[in-house]
Amino acid sequence: MTASPYLMGYIVAVVNDLHCGHTLGLATPRFTLDDGGEYVASKTQMFLWDIWGMFWRDVAELKTTTGYKLLTVFCGDIAEGDFKNRSHQLISRNKASVINLTRTVIDKPVALSDWLIFIRGTNSHVGRSSWMEEEIASDFDNTVKNGGAHSWDYWRGVVGGLALDFEHFVRLGSDSWTTTNPLGKLAAEIKTECLEERKPYPLAIRAHRHQFADTYDNYDVRVVVNGCFQGSPGYTYQMGIRRKPAFGGLIIQINDDGTWQITKRRYKMRVAKLNTLP
Repeated sequence: MTASPYLMGYIVAVVNDLHCGHTLGLATPRFTLDDGGEYVASKTQMFLWDIWGMFWRDVAELKTTTGYKLLTVFCGDIAEGDFKNRSHQLISRNKASVINLTRTVIDKPVALSDWLIFIRGTNSHVGRSSWMEEEIASDFDNTVKNGGAHSWDYWRGVVGGLALDFEHFVRLGSDSWTTTNPLGKLAAEIKTECLEERKPYPLAIRAHRHQFADTYDNYDVRVVVNGCFQGSPGYTYQMGIRRKPAFGGLIIQINDDGTWQITKRRYKMRVAKLNTLP
């Protein structure tokens, strides 16, 4: 695929739905709590921590190999505050501890990146006006500001000649065979908006549903939905959601000759054995 030629190449890494602070969210192997106690990550969290490291090693290697600048997009729900009080599955209800954990988790990607964009996630996870993500974003000098704020409800712009459209929320079909059905409507809506505003058709990136999905070249606007870094919390079973989360992130390489490509970095857990009677 081809974007407008630019003199410089770029890498765009996209991650979301880390849910740091949830006992099935992304966490360091050990984390010191406010009272001096220590939280030790579960097996699921150790798997998530391992693939998180693998993802960023790939990004770092690509950055070194190409010499391109890196934009990292945290596309929503990077922390878990459980503002609806739906769960006991929390590392801490102290929001300061959750913010500190999230900062620690994203420390290496932040140091690796030339720019950071923080997209606001769900109020039930990160608070009204996504204040937890705003608080975290305000800590870093390389955060792309939104006027006086440090986080965005959506971000639309051009990187290396490629138009990009980032937003957290998206609808997907509830069944595996209907997953991408709502994305055609979204692609048409974005196209109409671009025509009205005389803007180029973007590559649209969405999150929220913990599943990968892609319209590929079926529409003028390509929509890609990203995976996640959280296991299945208890309420998903109560809602009858049987699909397992898809783990991973996106890497977009925009070359200095105007071409670009997007790669889905997918990771799978080992299949659990069937239970047997003792």
